[in-house]
Amino acid sequence: MGDLKIEAEVLEEWQHISNLVADFCCVPAAVIMRKHSDAMEVIAGSQQPCLPYIRNEKIPLANERCSGWVARTQQPLYIPNAFKDPQWAHSLSTEMGMIFYYGVPLILPDGSAFGTLCITHCEEKLISEAETKLIDRFARTIELMLSLLESQTAFYQQSITDDLTGIANRRHFLECFNKEFQRAKRHDTVFCVAMIDLDHFKQVNDQFGHDEGDHVLVRFTQRFKKQFEPRIRWDEWAVKSLR
Repeated sequence: MGDLKIEAEVLEEWQHISNLVADFCCVPAAVIMRKHSDAMEVIAGSQQPCLPYIRNEKIPLANERCSGWVARTQQPLYIPNAFKDPQWAHSLSTEMGMIFYYGVPLILPDGSAFGTLCITHCEEKLISEAETKLIDRFARTIELMLSLLESQTAFYQQSITDDLTGIANRRHFLECFNKEFQRAKRHDTVFCVAMIDLDHFKQVNDQFGHDEGDHVLVRFTQRFKKQFEPRIRWDEWAVKSLR
């Protein structure tokens, strides 16, 4: 789920995890990255003065070879000294002065890669079993949090979606209305709410039955979906974005 929204309180917890990992492993950088189609995004990092990464920075996959490889293969990667390994000697980490790297993948419940948890150092380092166990344990903790976030997102989407037509429902309309109302109030502006009612719809149900009535509602929604949503109730819709 590339569009999975990470809440601020979750990012704060991940920040604490990064700090703990960096302190325990005695490294200047512990970083959590998110994989996109063309880049790795830094979403949390240990709060060290020499941290080579910037939060929210997106590094092209062609440059971030180490974490990109971990996310792509979903395998851990351990490089004690990149200068001694021709495969990694010219990675982005070495350009930033980081020659040691250890990273593990972060996997979503559907088996796809979310990103990586990694540590780096400007000196050669032999990683201990205790350090790898700690990093693996924190990685599993992050994956559990991702699973809960994914479930929460799915439940919320279900709660604001009309079961019959698949478009937004009354609850979503009220949420959006309240936001727009508060925005208009703050900025002293005016916005418009328009509603559409399907005339004589009851006659369709009475004459042809509710199954055929449902079919009419679905077809009507599909035909005009770009013009309006959500479905407010039985045969009423709200028009999109009139401000």
